[in-house]
Amino acid sequence: PVEPSGDLQPEIDLDNDNSLFTRTSDPHNPRRVEEILRQVSIGPDLSNEQRVRVRKLLGDFADCFALSIREVVPIPGAEHRIHVPPDAVFPKKIPHQRQLTQAQHEYLSDAIDELLTADMIEPIRPEDVKCVSPITLAQKVH
Repeated sequence: PVEPSGDLQPEIDLDNDNSLFTRTSDPHNPRRVEEILRQVSIGPDLSNEQRVRVRKLLGDFADCFALSIREVVPIPGAEHRIHVPPDAVFPKKIPHQRQLTQAQHEYLSDAIDELLTADMIEPIRPEDVKCVSPITLAQKVH
């Protein structure tokens, strides 16, 4: 990896592989493209010709979409860094955590399990926690 410049994330040498999210699968597999097209909503304000062009554009750039968190593979050598002053003190007690409903609890538990399985997050020891805040789940408009 190239050393970071200032506070920016370092550039990562990918050996000319620009397909970051689907390097381990076939991003243009017709079944995969069809599933992407099925999950994307195209507004009713487009003409039929425009809709065909949008669908073609989505198919051409299918490698930019991930159907699952498991398709998102980490960039080799990339590391997220938050520059926190060593003497900074943050709250470690969760203030007023709202009780989650059973459905929210199941969703959150499944989402965490999926992220752990995909190696997107990792467990942390309680003594290594620097800051905590309440969990907020917000339902998307769709």
